[in-house]
Amino acid sequence: VKTFFTEVHCDFTSNTTEIVHDKATEIDIEKKQNGNDHQINLDYQVPMSQIEALIRLSGICEQSLRFDCFLAPLMSFANDSKGSWRDKNGTQRTVFHGNHLDTTSQPHLCQCGVNQTCVVPELACNCDAKLPVWQADEGIITDKELLPITEFAYGPMKYDLEQAKVSIGSLKCSGREENCPDGWTKLQSKCYQISTVSADFDDAEASCRRKNAKLAEPVNSIGNVTCPNAHKIP
Repeated sequence: VKTFFTEVHCDFTSNTTEIVHDKATEIDIEKKQNGNDHQINLDYQVPMSQIEALIRLSGICEQSLRFDCFLAPLMSFANDSKGSWRDKNGTQRTVFHGNHLDTTSQPHLCQCGVNQTCVVPELACNCDAKLPVWQADEGIITDKELLPITEFAYGPMKYDLEQAKVSIGSLKCSGREENCPDGWTKLQSKCYQISTVSADFDDAEASCRRKNAKLAEPVNSIGNVTCPNAHKIP
């Protein structure tokens, strides 16, 4: 019988379970002499089946990423991906923030690109500006179908002045997965109902209240595309 030991933190005030991996501290990206990428594999020291069970039973799971850069872009001007992470299935990902990551329509994106606050507005990430000052890109992956992060890779670094660091947070899960009522659709842990009836704002809001819900107010591009004219259960 094989016994597994892992570091798990339970916060009973927020009902959060945290699974820690073996690369919990900030990591300096090294320039490889053979021109290969610097690969960082994460070991959670627990069977993936147990991690997947926790994610499946939890209402919300998330894992943070932070990439600090000095002349080191996540994507080059030639649209070549230099930084990436791998999900639980080993699939390479270059979107560094959000839920339901669509790599077809958005193959490369950071939090500043979502919020339109990047240092160069036309770029998807701060580090893509390749500035001779330290910049940072931060994001939180919340797609339960992809978590946990299993690897981060960067490179190759071609120039001596290029510097980069990466920090990958522990897996955090909270709440319980609950099913939506019949006729409602789940999106990002909330339940939505699409209305096929046209109504002004006051009538739509009143209709929501009668269903013990509130009128949906999408706060990101996913909500804008997926939930037009929807009621939402808080």
